[in-house]
Amino acid sequence: AMIVFLLAFAAFNPGLLSPFQLATSVNVMGPLVLAALAQFLAISTGGIDLSIAGLMSLANVVFVQLAMAVGPVPAVLLTLLLGMGCGLLNGALVGLARLPSVVVTLATSFVFTAAA
Repeated sequence: AMIVFLLAFAAFNPGLLSPFQLATSVNVMGPLVLAALAQFLAISTGGIDLSIAGLMSLANVVFVQLAMAVGPVPAVLLTLLLGMGCGLLNGALVGLARLPSVVVTLATSFVFTAAA
């Protein structure tokens, strides 16, 4: 459906399919696509994850701070470790402690946002 809309709008505005516009669209949509995939995984297992926005905020702040301190490559790796640790925390509380995913992810969303 998205491709049909893209082609329909491109018929009215040929510049929409320029290399610059396509690269800009990929840069803007990349983080949103990753968040949507994470949400899809949570929903497909019967839960819901409300902490994604808070975790993305925390990851952005941590990445920028680390990139200035240690450089971009180690910052990416450390930020990924942070994200995996936060996901592990959510997963442990939901899977092992048997707490409702809505409650756990809402609480960790507040924590992640406050830490950011």
